[in-house]
Amino acid sequence: MGLAGLGFCLGFLSHPYQQSSERAEALQLLKIKGFGWASESLKRIAERNDRDVEVIRELALGSFKNYFLPDAEKYLNQWCRLEPAGAEPHLQRLRLRKRLGRLDEALADGEKLVEVAPADLDVQKEVILLMVQARHYADAGQNCRRLLQQHPDDTRLRYFLAECCHSEGQDEEASALLDAVLKEDPNYTDALILRAVLSCDAGQDGEAVPLLRRVKDREPLRSVPRYYLSLALARTGHVAEAENEMAEAQQLLKAERVIEDAQIQPENLDLRVEAAKLLIERRRADEAAPLLGDVLTRRRLYEPAMRVLFGKELANYGQARGNR
Repeated sequence: MGLAGLGFCLGFLSHPYQQSSERAEALQLLKIKGFGWASESLKRIAERNDRDVEVIRELALGSFKNYFLPDAEKYLNQWCRLEPAGAEPHLQRLRLRKRLGRLDEALADGEKLVEVAPADLDVQKEVILLMVQARHYADAGQNCRRLLQQHPDDTRLRYFLAECCHSEGQDEEASALLDAVLKEDPNYTDALILRAVLSCDAGQDGEAVPLLRRVKDREPLRSVPRYYLSLALARTGHVAEAENEMAEAQQLLKAERVIEDAQIQPENLDLRVEAAKLLIERRRADEAAPLLGDVLTRRRLYEPAMRVLFGKELANYGQARGNR
């Protein structure tokens, strides 16, 4: 064999070793420095071997966590194909589809999870929440009653069942369920909101106001309780305060939409910076960090992102945390 042939053989034999070495280095880089540093290497590995479950999983989870939602969907679909009976890939794809507003597709993953993880209570509760959000109240209520036979004291299941009962006009049962939940957990904010809504529906706006004030005091940056508080205040004659609460609700809703839009528009850097700023103001800096990291990875020293990261906004966040 000539030198050229020997070189070809050595190159051929070393190629799998090089690929294995790159894979190990990429996974180690992911562990040490994070997804942003390892993502391109992981993508190359996945292109060479689209059946590498570990790499596909890391790409799916990393893309989702860092708000690269189109990439997340691509790799989640691959992961679900590779592990059709696995709960984790279908749960993560359910969450992605729900975030994208594609509830019917998310429900398909929910049905799969009911089948593959019937004993996982946390997973089942997440599926029920999706059913409620998609207004599949009959299915959600049926699953709640099934699970409550095994977990009769679970407050979240009872709250979900109360939502289903209210949606189907069974407000008496819904009220009883909520009263029991709030007796055990007086600060369950969603239960407080729904109990206030039931009071408003029954013409008892005066009873709803203190419940909604409690929610506002605990979670001042949520738009929904402020909206209902505005309605209840208006009906009880507190017109000026009602107008103020409605204005606040509208501003908060606008901010929530910016955060949602930033997740599905990864190329809009300014939108992602604005969303990060709003998240920091809402004491959700852990969610803001990947957004800012993504922006600065794609445009180094991008001034708006640097201003949020090192400027007044982050300083105010740190001061707010220190005062808690």
